[in-house]
Amino acid sequence: MMGPERTDALPAAPSPAGLRLHGLSVDGVNQCVHCGLCLSACPTFSLLGTEMDSPRGRIVLIKSLAEGRIDLTDSAVEHLSLCLDCRACETVCPAGVPYGRLIEAARAEIERQRPGGPVRRSVRWLNFGLLLTSPRALALVAAALRLYQVTRLQRLVRASGLLRILPGTLAAWEALLPPLPPAADRAPLPEQIPAAGARRARVALLTGCVQQAVFGAHNRATASVLAKNGYEVVIPRGQGCCGALHAHGGDRARAGA
Repeated sequence: MMGPERTDALPAAPSPAGLRLHGLSVDGVNQCVHCGLCLSACPTFSLLGTEMDSPRGRIVLIKSLAEGRIDLTDSAVEHLSLCLDCRACETVCPAGVPYGRLIEAARAEIERQRPGGPVRRSVRWLNFGLLLTSPRALALVAAALRLYQVTRLQRLVRASGLLRILPGTLAAWEALLPPLPPAADRAPLPEQIPAAGARRARVALLTGCVQQAVFGAHNRATASVLAKNGYEVVIPRGQGCCGALHAHGGDRARAGA
């Protein structure tokens, strides 16, 4: 005869309704059915092969954090921070889990609880508070980095071992620098590009901040394809930061500014 079922093994979970992190709803965690269809779409799971570096594993972490079952440990922060927020998992998810909103809420909670030391806070201010909010500053940095790459300076710096004495984050970023395009590709597009032939419609093109500085040729190609397909393309002047990168990085205050 079986004895009575134990009820003291785990703390009682709070109601699944109203789960929040940093004031943001993470109720979407309850939509996950743990089917695993997201695994093959996730680049970090494909590379690392660990459950906690998959969307399914991160959803478990986010739910556990929101329910107060676990603390925001170094391990939890690492798994949540490694997510690229590419949202490829959303495309294949049959349950429609809003994973992008979940990971952004988790990142905001990380910044609330663990903002890091002076170096990390300074780097985040430089990126989120200065560069991404100022197209002029971003253009100047892009021009300087282009010069750094096309001269022999980058090769010299890497060969000298200078990067080894820099903080780990800065050295890692230098290694990940994409090739910066020439000035012609970074230059602003004209305010208006007429349709080739009869005009079918009029569209506006968001050129973005980093997109224009690093992948300006993509913007030009997009405008060209639209024009050749009969669309008049308008590029509004005074475009500012949309806040997406701030939201992805957990900086909710600047994302909504």
